[in-house]
Amino acid sequence: MTELDCNQENRWVNQSGVMRPDMAGSGRLSVRGWLCACCAFLLWSTPTLFAQNPVQRPKRAGNAGNPAAAQGGQPNQANAKPTGPLVTATTIEDKQYSAKEAEFKDEKLTIKSDPPQTVAMDELQRVVFQHETTLVLEWIGHTDRDTVQIGAVDGGNGVRDVKIRATGLAAKSFKQVAIVSKKQFRVWRLDVKNSPFWKLTADRVGQGSLAEFYFEPPTVDLFDTELEVTVTYDDNSNSKATVKATSHTNDQTDPEFPPEKLVAKGARVATIYGQLGDLFNGNVVRGDAEQFVIETSWQPQFDLPFAQVRGLFFDGSKPEVKTKFDQQLAKPGEDDYVIVQTKDGAVAEVSGRLQGLSDGVLRIMHEGQLKKIRLDRIQALVLADHPAARGWKAPYQTFRMASGDLLSASLVAIEEKTIALRTSWGSEIRIPRETLVEITGRNTRMVNLSELTPSTVEQVPYFDRKMAYVKDKSWNDRPLKLDGKTYSRGLAMHSRCVLTYELNGEFATFRSLVGFEEEAGSRGRVVFRVMADDKELFAKPDFRAVDKPVIVQVAVKGAKQLRLEVDFGEDEDIGDRVILANARLFRE
Repeated sequence: MTELDCNQENRWVNQSGVMRPDMAGSGRLSVRGWLCACCAFLLWSTPTLFAQNPVQRPKRAGNAGNPAAAQGGQPNQANAKPTGPLVTATTIEDKQYSAKEAEFKDEKLTIKSDPPQTVAMDELQRVVFQHETTLVLEWIGHTDRDTVQIGAVDGGNGVRDVKIRATGLAAKSFKQVAIVSKKQFRVWRLDVKNSPFWKLTADRVGQGSLAEFYFEPPTVDLFDTELEVTVTYDDNSNSKATVKATSHTNDQTDPEFPPEKLVAKGARVATIYGQLGDLFNGNVVRGDAEQFVIETSWQPQFDLPFAQVRGLFFDGSKPEVKTKFDQQLAKPGEDDYVIVQTKDGAVAEVSGRLQGLSDGVLRIMHEGQLKKIRLDRIQALVLADHPAARGWKAPYQTFRMASGDLLSASLVAIEEKTIALRTSWGSEIRIPRETLVEITGRNTRMVNLSELTPSTVEQVPYFDRKMAYVKDKSWNDRPLKLDGKTYSRGLAMHSRCVLTYELNGEFATFRSLVGFEEEAGSRGRVVFRVMADDKELFAKPDFRAVDKPVIVQVAVKGAKQLRLEVDFGEDEDIGDRVILANARLFRE
Protein backbone atom coordinates (compact mmCIF):
# COMPACT_ATOMS: atom_id res chain seq x y z
CA MET A 1 0.00 0.00 0.00
CA THR A 2 1.66 3.24 -1.12
CA GLU A 3 -1.08 5.74 -0.30
CA LEU A 4 0.00 8.04 2.53
CA ASP A 5 -2.36 10.99 2.37
CA CYS A 6 -6.04 11.54 1.84
CA ASN A 7 -8.59 14.10 2.93
CA GLN A 8 -12.28 14.73 2.92
CA GLU A 9 -12.26 15.42 -0.81
CA ASN A 10 -11.01 11.84 -1.49
CA ARG A 11 -7.82 13.13 -3.11
CA TRP A 12 -5.07 10.55 -3.11
CA VAL A 13 -1.35 11.05 -3.40
CA ASN A 14 1.43 8.51 -3.35
CA GLN A 15 4.77 8.81 -1.56
CA SER A 16 6.09 11.25 -4.16
CA GLY A 17 3.20 13.62 -3.48
CA VAL A 18 1.67 13.08 -6.96
CA MET A 19 -2.04 12.40 -7.32
CA ARG A 20 -3.03 8.82 -8.25
CA PRO A 21 -5.53 9.17 -11.11
CA ASP A 22 -6.77 5.62 -10.67
CA MET A 23 -7.76 6.30 -7.05
CA ALA A 24 -9.18 9.83 -7.40
CA GLY A 25 -12.84 10.03 -6.52
CA SER A 26 -13.08 6.34 -5.65
CA GLY A 27 -14.43 7.10 -2.21
CA ARG A 28 -13.05 3.78 -0.95
CA LEU A 29 -10.23 3.35 1.50
CA SER A 30 -9.09 0.25 3.34
CA VAL A 31 -8.67 0.33 7.11
CA ARG A 32 -4.96 -0.15 6.64
CA GLY A 33 -4.81 2.76 4.19
CA TRP A 34 -6.77 5.00 6.57
CA LEU A 35 -4.42 4.21 9.44
CA CYS A 36 -1.39 4.90 7.23
CA ALA A 37 -2.83 8.24 6.20
CA CYS A 38 -3.60 9.23 9.79
CA CYS A 39 -0.14 8.27 11.01
CA ALA A 40 1.52 10.14 8.13
CA PHE A 41 -0.45 13.31 8.84
CA LEU A 42 0.23 13.25 12.58
CA LEU A 43 3.93 12.65 12.10
CA TRP A 44 4.48 15.20 9.36
CA SER A 45 2.33 17.91 10.92
CA THR A 46 4.44 18.24 14.06
CA PRO A 47 6.58 21.41 14.22
CA THR A 48 9.63 19.26 14.86
CA LEU A 49 9.41 17.63 11.46
CA PHE A 50 8.43 20.87 9.77
CA ALA A 51 11.87 22.09 10.76
CA GLN A 52 13.47 18.77 9.77
CA ASN A 53 15.56 19.20 12.89
CA PRO A 54 14.57 18.98 16.55
CA VAL A 55 13.48 22.39 17.80
CA GLN A 56 11.75 23.58 20.89
CA ARG A 57 7.97 23.76 20.48
CA PRO A 58 6.98 27.39 21.00
CA LYS A 59 4.00 28.69 22.93
CA ARG A 60 0.92 28.67 20.77
CA ALA A 61 0.49 32.03 19.09
CA GLY A 62 -2.53 33.35 17.28
CA ASN A 63 -6.10 33.77 18.45
CA ALA A 64 -7.17 30.20 19.05
CA GLY A 65 -9.89 30.28 21.63
CA ASN A 66 -10.62 33.97 20.97
CA PRO A 67 -13.67 34.06 18.66
CA ALA A 68 -13.73 37.85 18.63
CA ALA A 69 -10.30 38.08 17.02
CA ALA A 70 -9.32 37.93 13.36
CA GLN A 71 -12.80 38.34 11.92
CA GLY A 72 -13.55 40.03 8.61
CA GLY A 73 -10.08 39.41 7.19
CA GLN A 74 -8.28 41.31 9.95
CA PRO A 75 -4.75 40.26 10.90
CA ASN A 76 -4.40 37.54 13.50
CA GLN A 77 -1.50 37.59 15.97
CA ALA A 78 -0.33 36.44 19.36
CA ASN A 79 -2.10 38.00 22.36
CA ALA A 80 0.97 39.75 23.68
CA LYS A 81 1.23 43.37 24.75
CA PRO A 82 4.08 44.98 22.79
CA THR A 83 6.69 46.67 24.90
CA GLY A 84 8.48 48.42 22.04
CA PRO A 85 12.04 48.08 20.82
CA LEU A 86 15.06 48.75 22.95
CA VAL A 87 17.10 51.60 21.47
CA THR A 88 20.84 51.63 22.20
CA ALA A 89 23.06 54.50 21.08
CA THR A 90 26.88 54.27 21.07
CA THR A 91 29.04 57.38 20.83
CA ILE A 92 32.38 57.66 19.06
CA GLU A 93 34.00 57.30 22.51
CA ASP A 94 32.14 53.97 22.99
CA LYS A 95 29.74 55.29 25.64
CA GLN A 96 26.38 53.51 25.49
CA TYR A 97 22.88 54.71 26.40
CA SER A 98 19.73 52.54 26.23
CA ALA A 99 16.01 53.14 26.63
CA LYS A 100 12.64 52.09 25.25
CA GLU A 101 12.32 55.26 23.18
CA ALA A 102 14.41 57.89 21.44
CA GLU A 103 13.80 61.32 19.95
CA PHE A 104 15.55 63.28 17.20
CA LYS A 105 15.37 67.07 17.38
CA ASP A 106 17.63 69.97 16.44
CA GLU A 107 20.19 67.60 14.89
CA LYS A 108 20.59 65.74 18.19
CA LEU A 109 19.51 62.26 19.26
CA THR A 110 18.03 61.95 22.74
CA ILE A 111 17.82 58.53 24.37
CA LYS A 112 14.95 58.74 26.87
CA SER A 113 16.73 56.99 29.71
CA ASP A 114 16.78 58.18 33.32
CA PRO A 115 18.29 60.72 33.08
CA PRO A 116 17.92 61.37 29.31
CA GLN A 117 21.14 61.33 27.28
CA THR A 118 21.71 63.51 24.23
CA VAL A 119 24.18 62.71 21.44
CA ALA A 120 25.17 65.13 18.68
CA MET A 121 25.16 63.55 15.23
CA ASP A 122 28.86 64.19 14.72
CA GLU A 123 29.46 62.20 17.93
CA LEU A 124 27.22 59.26 16.98
CA GLN A 125 28.81 55.92 16.20
CA ARG A 126 25.65 53.83 15.84
CA VAL A 127 22.09 53.23 17.05
CA VAL A 128 20.75 49.69 17.38
CA PHE A 129 17.02 48.89 17.44
CA GLN A 130 15.99 45.61 19.07
CA HIS A 131 12.48 44.64 18.00
CA GLU A 132 10.12 42.13 19.52
CA THR A 133 8.91 40.31 16.42
CA THR A 134 5.42 38.84 16.47
CA LEU A 135 4.15 36.82 13.53
CA VAL A 136 0.93 38.37 12.21
CA LEU A 137 -1.20 36.72 9.50
CA GLU A 138 -3.76 38.24 7.17
CA TRP A 139 -6.09 36.24 4.93
CA ILE A 140 -6.12 37.63 1.37
CA GLY A 141 -7.82 34.80 -0.52
CA HIS A 142 -7.73 34.12 -4.26
CA THR A 143 -5.31 36.15 -6.39
CA ASP A 144 -4.32 36.38 -10.05
CA ARG A 145 -1.28 34.22 -9.31
CA ASP A 146 -0.88 30.57 -10.41
CA THR A 147 2.47 29.25 -9.17
CA VAL A 148 1.54 25.91 -7.56
CA GLN A 149 -0.73 22.92 -8.04
CA ILE A 150 -1.72 19.65 -6.39
CA GLY A 151 1.21 17.81 -4.79
CA ALA A 152 4.88 18.73 -5.08
CA VAL A 153 5.00 19.48 -8.82
CA ASP A 154 6.46 22.86 -9.80
CA GLY A 155 4.35 25.32 -11.72
CA GLY A 156 0.65 26.15 -11.92
CA ASN A 157 -2.37 24.33 -13.28
CA GLY A 158 -4.74 27.14 -14.31
CA VAL A 159 -6.34 27.45 -10.85
CA ARG A 160 -5.93 30.71 -8.95
CA ASP A 161 -3.66 30.45 -5.90
CA VAL A 162 -4.79 31.41 -2.42
CA LYS A 163 -2.69 34.01 -0.56
CA ILE A 164 -1.88 34.63 3.11
CA ARG A 165 0.17 37.70 4.04
CA ALA A 166 2.63 37.42 6.94
CA THR A 167 4.26 40.33 8.77
CA GLY A 168 6.47 40.49 11.85
CA LEU A 169 8.98 37.99 10.45
CA ALA A 170 12.42 37.78 12.04
CA ALA A 171 15.45 39.00 10.05
CA LYS A 172 16.49 35.44 9.20
CA SER A 173 16.22 33.19 6.16
CA PHE A 174 13.43 30.65 5.81
CA LYS A 175 14.22 26.98 6.32
CA GLN A 176 10.62 25.80 6.20
CA VAL A 177 7.10 27.20 6.07
CA ALA A 178 4.07 25.00 6.73
CA ILE A 179 0.35 25.74 6.51
CA VAL A 180 -1.95 23.24 8.20
CA SER A 181 -5.72 22.88 7.95
CA LYS A 182 -6.56 20.35 10.66
CA LYS A 183 -10.24 20.52 9.80
CA GLN A 184 -9.56 19.45 6.22
CA PHE A 185 -6.63 17.20 6.99
CA ARG A 186 -4.36 19.12 4.61
CA VAL A 187 -0.73 20.35 4.78
CA TRP A 188 1.15 22.71 2.46
CA ARG A 189 4.91 23.19 2.77
CA LEU A 190 7.64 25.36 1.26
CA ASP A 191 10.06 22.42 1.16
CA VAL A 192 8.22 19.26 0.14
CA LYS A 193 11.20 16.95 -0.24
CA ASN A 194 10.60 13.47 1.23
CA SER A 195 6.99 14.29 2.11
CA PRO A 196 3.55 13.70 0.56
CA PHE A 197 2.41 17.29 1.08
CA TRP A 198 1.43 20.03 -1.34
CA LYS A 199 3.88 22.75 -2.30
CA LEU A 200 3.52 26.41 -1.37
CA THR A 201 5.56 29.36 -2.61
CA ALA A 202 6.75 32.41 -0.70
CA ASP A 203 7.40 35.93 -1.96
CA ARG A 204 9.84 37.73 0.31
CA VAL A 205 12.50 40.34 -0.41
CA GLY A 206 15.73 39.33 1.32
CA GLN A 207 15.14 38.85 5.03
CA GLY A 208 12.31 41.37 5.12
CA SER A 209 9.65 41.38 7.81
CA LEU A 210 6.86 40.77 5.24
CA ALA A 211 6.16 37.74 3.07
CA GLU A 212 3.26 36.44 1.02
CA PHE A 213 2.47 32.70 0.91
CA TYR A 214 0.68 31.17 -2.10
CA PHE A 215 -0.92 27.72 -2.11
CA GLU A 216 -3.32 25.55 -4.11
CA PRO A 217 -6.93 25.53 -2.84
CA PRO A 218 -8.34 22.11 -1.86
CA THR A 219 -11.63 20.79 -3.25
CA VAL A 220 -13.57 21.62 -0.09
CA ASP A 221 -14.11 25.35 0.44
CA LEU A 222 -11.76 26.78 3.10
CA PHE A 223 -14.25 29.46 4.17
CA ASP A 224 -14.38 29.86 7.98
CA THR A 225 -11.54 27.34 8.37
CA GLU A 226 -8.68 28.11 10.78
CA LEU A 227 -5.24 27.68 9.25
CA GLU A 228 -2.09 27.33 11.32
CA VAL A 229 1.14 28.68 9.87
CA THR A 230 4.56 27.70 11.23
CA VAL A 231 7.68 29.52 9.98
CA THR A 232 11.01 27.84 10.72
CA TYR A 233 14.16 29.91 10.25
CA ASP A 234 17.67 28.84 9.28
CA ASP A 235 18.76 28.80 12.95
CA ASN A 236 15.90 26.34 13.74
CA SER A 237 13.93 28.93 15.71
CA ASN A 238 10.29 29.21 14.68
CA SER A 239 7.17 31.36 14.87
CA LYS A 240 3.56 30.23 14.76
CA ALA A 241 0.21 31.95 14.31
CA THR A 242 -3.28 31.16 13.04
CA VAL A 243 -5.64 32.90 10.64
CA LYS A 244 -9.24 32.23 9.65
CA ALA A 245 -10.31 32.06 6.00
CA THR A 246 -12.81 34.90 5.59
CA SER A 247 -13.61 34.37 1.91
CA HIS A 248 -14.61 31.37 -0.18
CA THR A 249 -12.16 29.25 -2.18
CA ASN A 250 -12.61 27.10 -5.28
CA ASP A 251 -10.31 24.54 -6.90
CA GLN A 252 -11.75 25.05 -10.40
CA THR A 253 -10.62 27.44 -13.13
CA ASP A 254 -12.34 30.81 -13.05
CA PRO A 255 -13.83 32.07 -16.36
CA GLU A 256 -13.03 35.64 -15.28
CA PHE A 257 -9.40 34.65 -14.76
CA PRO A 258 -8.50 32.22 -17.58
CA PRO A 259 -5.14 30.42 -17.25
CA GLU A 260 -3.48 32.57 -19.92
CA LYS A 261 -4.14 35.70 -17.84
CA LEU A 262 -2.76 34.33 -14.59
CA VAL A 263 0.72 35.27 -13.39
CA ALA A 264 2.96 32.20 -13.37
CA LYS A 265 5.88 33.81 -11.53
CA GLY A 266 6.43 36.36 -8.82
CA ALA A 267 8.08 39.67 -9.55
CA ARG A 268 11.80 39.39 -10.26
CA VAL A 269 13.96 40.66 -7.44
CA ALA A 270 17.13 42.57 -8.24
CA THR A 271 20.09 43.34 -6.02
CA ILE A 272 20.67 47.05 -6.56
CA TYR A 273 24.22 48.37 -6.20
CA GLY A 274 24.16 52.05 -5.36
CA GLN A 275 26.58 54.85 -4.63
CA LEU A 276 28.19 55.26 -1.17
CA GLY A 277 28.04 51.50 -0.60
CA ASP A 278 24.24 51.33 -0.77
CA LEU A 279 22.96 47.83 -1.44
CA PHE A 280 19.37 46.67 -1.37
CA ASN A 281 17.01 44.10 -2.86
CA GLY A 282 13.82 45.11 -4.62
CA ASN A 283 11.48 44.82 -7.55
CA VAL A 284 12.13 47.13 -10.49
CA VAL A 285 8.59 48.34 -11.19
CA ARG A 286 9.30 50.71 -14.07
CA GLY A 287 11.72 53.38 -15.24
CA ASP A 288 12.41 56.12 -17.74
CA ALA A 289 15.59 57.70 -19.09
CA GLU A 290 16.34 59.32 -15.71
CA GLN A 291 15.31 56.98 -12.91
CA PHE A 292 13.93 53.64 -11.77
CA VAL A 293 10.88 53.10 -9.59
CA ILE A 294 11.84 50.53 -6.95
CA GLU A 295 9.75 48.46 -4.54
CA THR A 296 11.45 47.05 -1.42
CA SER A 297 10.45 45.31 1.79
CA TRP A 298 10.73 48.63 3.67
CA GLN A 299 9.31 51.04 1.08
CA PRO A 300 6.32 50.31 -1.20
CA GLN A 301 7.69 52.44 -4.06
CA PHE A 302 10.26 55.18 -4.45
CA ASP A 303 12.12 56.91 -7.27
CA LEU A 304 15.80 56.04 -7.60
CA PRO A 305 17.76 58.34 -9.97
CA PHE A 306 20.26 56.71 -12.32
CA ALA A 307 22.97 58.89 -10.76
CA GLN A 308 22.55 56.86 -7.55
CA VAL A 309 22.70 53.45 -9.28
CA ARG A 310 25.77 51.54 -10.35
CA GLY A 311 24.17 48.26 -11.38
CA LEU A 312 21.39 45.69 -10.96
CA PHE A 313 21.85 41.94 -10.64
CA PHE A 314 18.66 39.87 -11.00
CA ASP A 315 17.89 36.75 -9.02
CA GLY A 316 18.00 33.49 -10.91
CA SER A 317 20.86 34.69 -13.11
CA LYS A 318 23.48 32.21 -14.25
CA PRO A 319 26.65 31.93 -12.12
CA GLU A 320 28.94 32.98 -14.96
CA VAL A 321 26.92 36.18 -15.31
CA LYS A 322 28.03 37.33 -11.85
CA THR A 323 31.68 37.27 -12.93
CA LYS A 324 30.95 39.44 -15.96
CA PHE A 325 28.78 41.73 -13.89
CA ASP A 326 31.47 42.26 -11.24
CA GLN A 327 34.09 43.02 -13.89
CA GLN A 328 31.89 45.57 -15.63
CA LEU A 329 30.81 47.11 -12.31
CA ALA A 330 34.45 47.68 -11.38
CA LYS A 331 35.16 49.47 -14.68
CA PRO A 332 31.93 50.75 -16.25
CA GLY A 333 32.11 51.97 -19.82
CA GLU A 334 30.63 54.94 -21.68
CA ASP A 335 27.41 53.01 -22.48
CA ASP A 336 24.88 51.18 -20.35
CA TYR A 337 25.61 47.46 -20.37
CA VAL A 338 22.96 44.71 -20.29
CA ILE A 339 23.54 40.95 -19.98
CA VAL A 340 20.68 39.04 -21.61
CA GLN A 341 19.69 35.39 -21.79
CA THR A 342 18.87 34.43 -25.38
CA LYS A 343 16.03 32.15 -26.43
CA ASP A 344 18.39 29.17 -26.68
CA GLY A 345 19.70 29.77 -23.12
CA ALA A 346 22.99 31.39 -24.07
CA VAL A 347 24.21 34.71 -22.66
CA ALA A 348 24.53 37.83 -24.81
CA GLU A 349 25.70 41.38 -24.11
CA VAL A 350 23.99 44.55 -25.31
CA SER A 351 25.41 48.09 -24.95
CA GLY A 352 23.64 51.39 -25.51
CA ARG A 353 21.58 54.01 -23.69
CA LEU A 354 18.61 53.06 -21.53
CA GLN A 355 15.39 54.71 -22.64
CA GLY A 356 12.96 53.29 -20.12
CA LEU A 357 11.29 50.25 -18.56
CA SER A 358 7.57 49.54 -18.48
CA ASP A 359 5.14 46.63 -18.86
CA GLY A 360 7.96 44.17 -18.25
CA VAL A 361 10.03 45.45 -21.20
CA LEU A 362 13.37 47.31 -21.13
CA ARG A 363 14.00 49.78 -23.96
CA ILE A 364 17.60 50.56 -24.95
CA MET A 365 19.03 52.55 -27.87
CA HIS A 366 21.58 50.21 -29.45
CA GLU A 367 23.61 51.30 -32.50
CA GLY A 368 21.01 53.88 -33.46
CA GLN A 369 18.04 51.53 -33.13
CA LEU A 370 15.56 51.13 -30.28
CA LYS A 371 15.74 47.59 -28.92
CA LYS A 372 13.13 46.05 -26.64
CA ILE A 373 14.16 43.32 -24.18
CA ARG A 374 11.76 41.44 -21.91
CA LEU A 375 12.64 41.90 -18.26
CA ASP A 376 12.50 38.15 -17.59
CA ARG A 377 15.42 37.71 -20.02
CA ILE A 378 17.66 40.31 -18.37
CA GLN A 379 20.35 38.81 -16.15
CA ALA A 380 22.19 41.96 -15.06
CA LEU A 381 22.63 45.62 -15.90
CA VAL A 382 25.50 48.06 -15.32
CA LEU A 383 24.92 51.75 -15.91
CA ALA A 384 27.41 53.86 -17.84
CA ASP A 385 30.17 55.58 -15.96
CA HIS A 386 28.86 58.84 -14.57
CA PRO A 387 30.02 61.44 -12.06
CA ALA A 388 29.94 60.33 -8.45
CA ALA A 389 26.83 61.16 -6.47
CA ARG A 390 26.78 64.38 -4.51
CA GLY A 391 28.95 63.95 -1.44
CA TRP A 392 27.82 64.71 2.09
CA LYS A 393 29.47 67.66 3.78
CA ALA A 394 27.57 67.29 7.06
CA PRO A 395 27.22 64.07 9.08
CA TYR A 396 24.92 61.48 7.52
CA GLN A 397 23.98 57.89 8.33
CA THR A 398 23.78 54.41 6.85
CA PHE A 399 20.46 52.72 7.62
CA ARG A 400 20.57 48.92 7.83
CA MET A 401 17.22 47.22 7.43
CA ALA A 402 16.05 43.88 8.81
CA SER A 403 16.32 42.56 5.25
CA GLY A 404 20.05 43.40 5.24
CA ASP A 405 19.56 46.34 2.87
CA LEU A 406 21.80 49.39 3.27
CA LEU A 407 20.72 52.95 2.44
CA SER A 408 22.68 56.19 2.92
CA ALA A 409 20.54 59.08 4.14
CA SER A 410 20.23 61.65 6.91
CA LEU A 411 17.90 61.21 9.87
CA VAL A 412 14.95 63.62 9.94
CA ALA A 413 12.65 62.32 12.68
CA ILE A 414 11.91 59.32 14.88
CA GLU A 415 8.14 58.94 14.95
CA GLU A 416 5.83 56.51 16.72
CA LYS A 417 5.62 54.01 13.87
CA THR A 418 8.04 55.33 11.26
CA ILE A 419 11.52 56.74 10.78
CA ALA A 420 11.71 59.79 8.52
CA LEU A 421 14.92 60.26 6.53
CA ARG A 422 16.23 62.33 3.66
CA THR A 423 18.07 60.55 0.86
CA SER A 424 21.24 61.77 -0.78
CA TRP A 425 19.19 62.84 -3.84
CA GLY A 426 16.93 65.03 -1.72
CA SER A 427 13.78 62.89 -1.34
CA GLU A 428 12.19 62.47 2.07
CA ILE A 429 10.84 58.99 2.79
CA ARG A 430 9.41 57.20 5.81
CA ILE A 431 10.22 53.61 6.66
CA PRO A 432 8.40 51.42 9.23
CA ARG A 433 10.28 51.32 12.52
CA GLU A 434 10.16 47.54 12.70
CA THR A 435 12.12 47.29 9.44
CA LEU A 436 15.09 49.23 10.82
CA VAL A 437 17.85 47.39 12.66
CA GLU A 438 20.78 49.80 12.87
CA ILE A 439 21.84 53.37 12.08
CA THR A 440 25.57 53.97 11.61
CA GLY A 441 27.01 57.47 11.79
CA ARG A 442 29.03 58.66 8.78
CA ASN A 443 31.13 61.77 8.27
CA THR A 444 31.25 62.22 12.02
CA ARG A 445 34.21 63.30 14.13
CA MET A 446 35.38 59.66 14.01
CA VAL A 447 36.08 57.48 10.97
CA ASN A 448 36.87 53.79 11.17
CA LEU A 449 39.99 53.10 9.14
CA SER A 450 38.28 50.02 7.69
CA GLU A 451 35.79 52.35 5.97
CA LEU A 452 38.60 53.92 3.97
CA THR A 453 40.47 52.47 1.01
CA PRO A 454 44.29 52.62 1.21
CA SER A 455 45.92 54.67 -1.54
CA THR A 456 48.73 52.09 -1.69
CA VAL A 457 49.05 48.52 -0.43
CA GLU A 458 52.39 46.72 -0.14
CA GLN A 459 52.26 43.02 0.76
CA VAL A 460 55.40 40.88 0.60
CA PRO A 461 55.37 37.18 1.61
CA TYR A 462 58.34 35.72 3.51
CA PHE A 463 58.29 32.68 1.24
CA ASP A 464 55.55 32.19 -1.36
CA ARG A 465 52.39 32.43 0.72
CA LYS A 466 50.82 35.89 0.95
CA MET A 467 48.12 36.62 3.51
CA ALA A 468 46.23 39.70 2.35
CA TYR A 469 45.08 42.25 4.88
CA VAL A 470 41.41 41.99 5.94
CA LYS A 471 38.82 44.57 7.03
CA ASP A 472 36.47 44.15 10.00
CA LYS A 473 37.30 40.46 10.45
CA SER A 474 40.23 38.14 10.81
CA TRP A 475 41.34 35.54 8.30
CA ASN A 476 39.03 32.65 7.39
CA ASP A 477 36.05 34.84 8.36
CA ARG A 478 36.91 34.68 12.05
CA PRO A 479 35.96 37.69 14.20
CA LEU A 480 38.57 40.19 15.31
CA LYS A 481 39.57 39.22 18.84
CA LEU A 482 42.14 40.58 21.29
CA ASP A 483 42.63 39.54 24.90
CA GLY A 484 39.38 37.58 24.90
CA LYS A 485 37.26 40.48 23.58
CA THR A 486 35.62 40.57 20.15
CA TYR A 487 35.64 43.73 18.01
CA SER A 488 33.39 44.48 15.03
CA ARG A 489 35.68 47.05 13.40
CA GLY A 490 39.38 47.01 12.64
CA LEU A 491 42.12 45.54 10.45
CA ALA A 492 44.05 42.28 10.32
CA MET A 493 47.59 42.57 8.87
CA HIS A 494 50.24 39.91 8.28
CA SER A 495 53.95 40.60 7.78
CA ARG A 496 55.08 42.14 5.59
CA CYS A 497 52.22 44.59 5.00
CA VAL A 498 52.25 48.37 4.56
CA LEU A 499 48.99 50.34 4.21
CA THR A 500 49.02 54.03 3.26
CA TYR A 501 45.95 56.25 3.72
CA GLU A 502 45.35 59.78 2.42
CA LEU A 503 44.38 62.07 5.31
CA ASN A 504 44.60 65.43 3.53
CA GLY A 505 44.99 67.21 6.85
CA GLU A 506 41.41 66.37 7.95
CA PHE A 507 42.20 64.47 11.14
CA ALA A 508 43.81 65.19 14.50
CA THR A 509 44.30 61.78 16.15
CA PHE A 510 44.81 58.12 15.26
CA ARG A 511 43.89 55.53 17.87
CA SER A 512 43.83 51.71 17.94
CA LEU A 513 44.33 48.70 20.19
CA VAL A 514 47.09 46.58 18.62
CA GLY A 515 47.99 42.98 19.38
CA PHE A 516 48.33 39.48 17.95
CA GLU A 517 45.53 37.19 16.85
CA GLU A 518 44.97 34.63 19.60
CA GLU A 519 44.85 31.70 17.14
CA ALA A 520 48.37 32.57 15.94
CA GLY A 521 49.98 31.01 19.00
CA SER A 522 53.04 32.42 20.76
CA ARG A 523 55.66 32.56 17.99
CA GLY A 524 54.60 35.80 16.30
CA ARG A 525 57.31 38.47 16.22
CA VAL A 526 57.09 41.66 14.13
CA VAL A 527 58.22 45.25 13.78
CA PHE A 528 55.19 47.53 14.08
CA ARG A 529 55.27 51.21 13.09
CA VAL A 530 52.86 54.12 12.62
CA MET A 531 54.14 56.87 10.30
CA ALA A 532 52.69 60.23 9.22
CA ASP A 533 54.27 62.02 6.26
CA ASP A 534 57.38 59.82 6.66
CA LYS A 535 57.70 60.78 10.32
CA GLU A 536 57.68 57.92 12.82
CA LEU A 537 54.95 58.47 15.44
CA PHE A 538 54.98 55.07 17.13
CA ALA A 539 57.27 52.05 16.94
CA LYS A 540 57.52 48.68 18.62
CA PRO A 541 60.60 47.12 17.01
CA ASP A 542 60.25 43.74 18.71
CA PHE A 543 56.52 43.21 19.15
CA ARG A 544 55.84 39.61 20.22
CA ALA A 545 52.72 37.44 20.35
CA VAL A 546 53.30 36.87 24.09
CA ASP A 547 53.06 40.64 24.71
CA LYS A 548 49.83 42.23 25.88
CA PRO A 549 47.92 44.34 23.32
CA VAL A 550 48.95 48.00 23.39
CA ILE A 551 46.90 51.16 22.95
CA VAL A 552 48.34 53.31 20.18
CA GLN A 553 47.25 56.96 20.21
CA VAL A 554 49.19 59.49 18.16
CA ALA A 555 48.60 63.04 16.91
CA VAL A 556 48.22 63.34 13.12
CA LYS A 557 47.01 66.95 12.93
CA GLY A 558 47.86 68.44 9.55
CA ALA A 559 49.27 65.17 8.20
CA LYS A 560 48.61 64.35 4.56
CA GLN A 561 49.31 60.60 4.83
CA LEU A 562 49.13 57.85 7.43
CA ARG A 563 51.20 54.70 7.01
CA LEU A 564 50.83 51.47 9.03
CA GLU A 565 53.66 48.92 8.85
CA VAL A 566 53.81 45.31 10.00
CA ASP A 567 57.30 44.08 9.07
CA PHE A 568 59.16 40.79 9.52
CA GLY A 569 60.66 40.20 12.95
CA GLU A 570 63.46 37.90 14.08
CA ASP A 571 61.53 34.64 13.60
CA GLU A 572 60.56 34.48 9.91
CA ASP A 573 56.80 35.17 9.53
CA ILE A 574 55.31 32.38 11.64
CA GLY A 575 52.39 33.69 13.67
CA ASP A 576 52.87 37.27 12.44
CA ARG A 577 49.13 38.00 12.53
CA VAL A 578 48.54 41.47 13.91
CA ILE A 579 45.09 42.84 14.79
CA LEU A 580 44.34 46.58 14.88
CA ALA A 581 41.06 46.66 16.80
CA ASN A 582 38.96 49.84 16.58
CA ALA A 583 41.50 51.50 14.31
CA ARG A 584 40.08 55.02 14.15
CA LEU A 585 40.80 58.54 12.98
CA PHE A 586 39.37 61.49 14.93
CA ARG A 587 38.71 65.02 13.78
CA GLU A 588 39.09 67.92 16.17
